[in-house]
Parts: sequence; structure tokens; C-alpha cells
Amino acid sequence: MARLPIKGPLLSVFVLAYNHDRFIKKAIEGVLMQKTDFDFEIVVGEDCSTDRTREILSDYSEKFPEKFKLLLNAKNLGAKINQAIVLEACKGEYIALCEGDDYWILQDKLQRQKDFLDANPDFSMCFTDRRLIDYDDNILNKSSIPENRKRHLEAADIIGGFTPPTQTVVFRKSSLGDMDSFLEKYKTVYNGDIFLFSFLSTRGKVGYIDMISAAYRINENGVYGGLDFTNRLYNRLNTLRVLRKIIPAEHRKLVFKSLKVILQRLFVINFKRHHFIRAARNIFSLILLDIKTLDVSVLRAILLLIKCNLYKDFIITD
Repeated sequence: MARLPIKGPLLSVFVLAYNHDRFIKKAIEGVLMQKTDFDFEIVVGEDCSTDRTREILSDYSEKFPEKFKLLLNAKNLGAKINQAIVLEACKGEYIALCEGDDYWILQDKLQRQKDFLDANPDFSMCFTDRRLIDYDDNILNKSSIPENRKRHLEAADIIGGFTPPTQTVVFRKSSLGDMDSFLEKYKTVYNGDIFLFSFLSTRGKVGYIDMISAAYRINENGVYGGLDFTNRLYNRLNTLRVLRKIIPAEHRKLVFKSLKVILQRLFVINFKRHHFIRAARNIFSLILLDIKTLDVSVLRAILLLIKCNLYKDFIITD
């Protein structure tokens, strides 16, 4: 069946920018170099940077007005609200993600991912491998995906803790369903990418294309990079609790399983740090989950406390 003509760009490139003046040119050039047989737009949310990021983006927008949709926030709104604004502004059938301090390294990245989704209508999104770089663009690692994740994935993989590299993802916008309803929840979570990919994984398969298409910058000044590990766990806990409310019932057992793992880890961390009230709250939450799911995760938490090494055993893959 032939594709119906589409008004406007087929694909939107979602870009978040805040104080990225040192990196933003490379991010935008990585998008502009894409060789495609379809039109795409670049939707940038500039969150009132204090450096030259806005000036640089304005120059690009003036030079390529047919490509750019530059959203200039009047004040700093923070990552959660900014990302919701950008997502809502994306009009393409497909959406590709790239933050302002990362960049793409392959000219055919978008074409290959769009072709994959066209050929696989039962897939809601696809991703690739990436390289890791430092603040000065030195390569730290040529690959960042474990070998056992270099494959097509299911909801159990994503909700269970594996987050595909954000700057490599392209997803089908229609898989989000009602955009207003989705955005209402999206704005309440800190881990926007985890929430988005987890939700999408319940709406279709997650495809892997075996190529290294992007570079991810290890930036200590980044919003997520500077978070304490415990805060990351609490943020993921909140994300899963919000996710549980909007996904189909058959996938909720995956959320319950992940919630228990995180609560067990938080219990041990809080107990070892002598935060006994927090530890008690963690145990109480586990008891409620155990009652709901007929499980004994509280017992596993106590056993974990007895045998584990706090800083060695508590790792969640981001």
C-alpha cells in the first residue's frame, strides 16, 4: 500500500539546548549533514542559556529557516518542561533525539532508521550503538552497549532497567497515542528518556540496528551526570510509579518487578547510611507490593542487606 502524502516534514529532530555553546555547533552540524530522501525539521528548545547557545542557534535558524523550528523560552523552565514543549512541537511522523552536547557521526543515520521503521510497522522505536567521548571530544569507549543488548528488545528489557542510548533513538510518534494525555505524565518525571522508552516498549517492539551512529559526551556538568546515585534511584522509582498508571495491564507486572529491585537497593543504602526512617518507608512500600503481587521481596531485601557490598553491588544500567 502506497504511503499517503504527508504535509510537512516526515521526521522531526528533537534537540534540547542549555548552556551548550561549546558543543551545540557539532550537534547541529551532525543533523544538517544527514543525507535523506525525505524532509525533516530540527526542533530546538533553547532554555534561556546564560552563554552563547541562543546566539549560535539563532544564526543557524536564520541560515536554514526552512529546517529550523527554534523555541526560545523566555525564562529557564528546566529540563522536564522544556522537553515536553519540544516534543509537543515535533510534527513529524518519526522523531529522532539528540541533546545539545551530543552529536551524530553517520550521514545516513536517519535514513537507515526511518527505513527500518517503515519496513517493520510492529516496532515502535529503534536505536543503535554509540561511542563515549569526554569534554574535549576524546574517545573514551568506541561502544557503550553490552553485547547481550545488541539485539531487538522487548518491554521486559527496557522496563527492567536497560535504557537505549538516547541520542541514537528514532521512534514512531503515533505510538505515543493521545499526545495531551502522554505529555501530562511526561512533565512529572525527571527521567524523561526512561519514561518515554519504557512507554514505547509497551506499544511495539524495540529495534536494534548494528552501527555506531552517535557520540555521547560524559559531562559532569550535565543535569543527570551530577546526580548522586541514591537520587537516581529515587527518580527512577518515581518514573516507574507514573509509568504504571498509563501502560496496559499486561505490562504492569514488569513495573512491579523493577519497583521491588529499586526499593530493595534503597532499603540497603538507607539502612547502611543510618537513614532508618527512609529504610522503614522502603520496607513498607515493599510490603504493599508483596501483598499486591503475592511475593516475598521484603525477605530478599533483608538477605541483600546481610550479604552485599553497598558500592559494588548496586548498579542500574542507564
